[in-house]
Order: sequence, then structure tokens, then C-alpha cells
Amino acid sequence: ARAAGPRAALAAGWLAAVYPPLVWTPAFVWSETLFSVLALGCVAVLTIEPGRPVRYVAAGALAGLAVLTRPAMLFFLPLAAIWLAWRREWRGVALLSIACALVVLPWTVRNAREYGRFVLVASEGGITFWAGNHPLAVGEGDLAANPQLKRDNVALRARHPGLTPEQLEPIYLREALRFVRDQPGAWAALMARKAFYTVVPVGPSYRLHSPIYFGASVLSYLAVLPFALLGFVRLARARRLPVPLLLLAASSLLVCLVFFPQERF
Repeated sequence: ARAAGPRAALAAGWLAAVYPPLVWTPAFVWSETLFSVLALGCVAVLTIEPGRPVRYVAAGALAGLAVLTRPAMLFFLPLAAIWLAWRREWRGVALLSIACALVVLPWTVRNAREYGRFVLVASEGGITFWAGNHPLAVGEGDLAANPQLKRDNVALRARHPGLTPEQLEPIYLREALRFVRDQPGAWAALMARKAFYTVVPVGPSYRLHSPIYFGASVLSYLAVLPFALLGFVRLARARRLPVPLLLLAASSLLVCLVFFPQERF
């Protein structure tokens, strides 16, 4: 609404309400549904014209809740801080960071007491990074979409019996970084495949389900893509781009490149 007016907002609301992937995602017990509300709430607050400190505090609090829901929100925070700094909103950088940190801090303290070491939010980052940066990775999809990688994960866990997911996290990170260091060419090719699958929804995870699921995903995406690109061009020409929303989109792309692309991501 702030970028393109009330008619565009009405159309966008209807598109979101009937867009098939957004309809079926809440049927699963996934965190993305709640995360989307919190993350979009954060960027909506940031699109308000600067002035009052409460804007930054509210955005930081929503960002903190989003981080606790899905740590992927951590990729958005430095982008938002850079944008605010570029606009010379130094107070905004400080208030956004402090508010977010205060929301996340109690859980981080809890993790330190529970695991005896620093775990900012959750420990799934290690295995997710490993699954996306592995010689057997195809560039899209999680372990369910890659049986060979799933078997290698079972073998890795067998080599370290009795370790909890939190204790395995540094092992996963070390194995993934070893692949990046020892096989830079293969890793670069893998990154190229990630970039492709991030914008072209034809990866193996889409074919785990019925043909109806795959067709609905691809056709829905292709139906809105040209209008999204056209809208981006028109808003750019009018100098009305919703920068915080675009930064959130950029952070989602970074998540897919650092880890791996998947529809729910």
C-alpha cells in the first residue's frame, strides 16, 4: 500500500490469499507461516518514515521474535543495519540492534545453561549448512530429497554415537567447511546450481510429492513472476521501491545460497 497505493494493496492481498503455496503451507507444522507474519511486520514498520524511536524499537522487537521463530532472519539484520546507516539513521541502527538483542538474549542465556556453550538460537544450522555444502549435494532440497546424502548423514552420526544435535553442530560445520576448502571448484559449481534452483522451481524437492503439487507450485510461480518484474520496474522508475521488503527478499536469497533453496525457505 505504501509503495503502490490502495488498489495494489487490495490486489496483493487477494493474490496472497489464493496463492497455492501460501494456502497449503499452514497445513504443515512449520515455522515459516508464523515467521512470515513477523518478518513482514518488521519490514512494514521499517517502511514508515523515520522520526520516532518507537519505529526502530518495534522493528527490532519483531525482528527478534522472527529470529527466535526462524534464525534465517539473522541474514536480514545486517542488510537492514547497512541500509539505515546509508540513510544516516544511526539512532535507528542502535535501537533496532538493541531491541532485537534484548528479545533474543533470554533464549541465548537459556541455551548456554542447557548446553554449556554458546548457541545463539538453535543448533540446526550445522546440519543444514552441511546438507547444502557437501560433495553429494545437488543444489536444492533437504535430506529427504537426496537419499545418498541422507545415508551419509546416518554414517556420520554413527561415527559419533551418543552425541546430541547440539554437540554434532560443530562437526557438521567442520565437515562442510572442509569440502569448501578442499574442493573449491566443485563448491563453486554447487553454488551456481543453488543460484539456478533459487529462481527456477524445478529441483528434486518439488517432485517428492504428487504431480499436482509440482504443477501448482510451478504454474503459480510463473503466473505471478512477470507481473512482479513489471511492478519492480515501475516502482523503480517512480523511485518508490519498498527497500526494507526488498532487503528481506535479498536475505531469503542469501539463505538459499548459504544453505540450500527449498520452497518452504
